Amino acid sequence: MVVAGALYAAVNSVTAFTTGDPQWGCQTTSGMTCLAFDSRSYTFFQYGTALLFTLPFIMGKGSLRSLRTGLFGLHVLRVTTAVIGVELWVAGFAMGVPLWTMVALLMTSPLFVIVGSALILKEQVSTLRTGATIIGLLGAIIILEPWDGFDLNRMFPIAASFAWAMSSLTVKRLAHNDSAETITLWLLILFTPLALIATLVYPDLSGSHGTFWGIGKGLVLPDKWSLLALLLAAGFLSAMAQLCLAWSYKWGDASYVQPFDHVKLVFNILLSWWLFRDTPKGILWLGILLIMGASLFIGWREYRAHLRERNT
Repeated sequence: MVVAGALYAAVNSVTAFTTGDPQWGCQTTSGMTCLAFDSRSYTFFQYGTALLFTLPFIMGKGSLRSLRTGLFGLHVLRVTTAVIGVELWVAGFAMGVPLWTMVALLMTSPLFVIVGSALILKEQVSTLRTGATIIGLLGAIIILEPWDGFDLNRMFPIAASFAWAMSSLTVKRLAHNDSAETITLWLLILFTPLALIATLVYPDLSGSHGTFWGIGKGLVLPDKWSLLALLLAAGFLSAMAQLCLAWSYKWGDASYVQPFDHVKLVFNILLSWWLFRDTPKGILWLGILLIMGASLFIGWREYRAHLRERNT
């Protein structure tokens, strides 16, 4: 999980540089201006390349048998919400939201899962988990800084976090019938075609085609070898991160492994400082600590609950 967090931090850095727009002041510490590549096309190439790198895993011995499922429609719903989350996520980078801010606000996803578990899955949510959720959301409000010229673009990672939380809730339903391998394989297979559909018909959220809510104008191809290399790198790193994530859940209990996911924030803050000289300042650190503390507490409670169930 720690390795996956480091790989995802590297992917985020590539995404920020490739899709970031100089008009939002996006440039590296060495003075290189960001490339402003179309965010939706970037998503398609990133995950299309990741699919190619993971084909050996998909076609491996016994993997095809794992594709058997009686819940195909639910798998499509799960991947669709994941694609929407990724589109919103990459659009946030394209709109100039700092790397560390993106990742910090993304960590509100477990909080949305708690709310969705109560409202949609009708699960019992304890007072402590409710309190942790409220504290985490307060941390998100601090990072959004609504008292200091509220930046609407910072809602992109929040919206992505919500979409991924809905995807996670769907996984919780799928897990009652399908194995973790089945769920992972269908994600890898369905993501690329659905990302292509999103590229062709999804609103241009980043405004890279000169409009904000205008219907997408099709797939943009890389026009430089350096850009192609970045897209391939993003795909390769994404594939390795996904495989590390799958292996971590295969070899360890999810409730034990999940808290290590928070290490990715440290990697992202370090890369944000090293590449863009952009780090949290002042009270924003408090917001990060509140979100991390709330998420870690919820993860610890999940782990304790899992241990009790396993010992009974």
